[in-house]
Amino acid sequence: MAKKTWVNIGGTYRDVKTAWVNMGGIWKKFIPKGNIAGVWKEFIQYALKIYEYGRENILLVEGYRSGSRGSIIKNSDHIRLFIKNDDQYDKIGITTDTLIDVTEFNSLKMIYDLSSTNDRGNLYFKIDKTKNSSEQQYVARNTLYDDGTSLETTIDVSSLSGDFYVQVVSYVPNYNFLEAKIYAIWLE
Repeated sequence: MAKKTWVNIGGTYRDVKTAWVNMGGIWKKFIPKGNIAGVWKEFIQYALKIYEYGRENILLVEGYRSGSRGSIIKNSDHIRLFIKNDDQYDKIGITTDTLIDVTEFNSLKMIYDLSSTNDRGNLYFKIDKTKNSSEQQYVARNTLYDDGTSLETTIDVSSLSGDFYVQVVSYVPNYNFLEAKIYAIWLE
């Protein structure tokens, strides 16, 4: 569910699909705000929860794969991407099974945990028009590195409109391991 904003035009309330502002000659989407009793507040904004601590609101399936040593395990509170290889690099990912319209949203967020041998593994959080694309193909992407703690990352999707797949691809070079835990993915 996306934001819902109404505006009074000539005595008739109309549903606002998207709010835009011209900043330096460039039109950008923004979150509408109103002055309520002298305090500026954002109008109600809803989040589209794709995955949240074991609960899939939108089905996540295996996405891009390169190599044979990766596994995806759906646990009670997270999705685990694991790679342990001996002599080659491996990649494995997850993707939404269906396209998601991001037009009404400003950000795509994920809570994750990442660990790997010698801090050499990467996690790619991205959106793309192609369902099983590699980490090299994306419309918007964050590259995440191992630091051993649970983190939140955000991709700005405010300038995008239309349907996209939400994807996470993990990568580890040869003779290493990687473990990524995905706890939540959502749009807001």
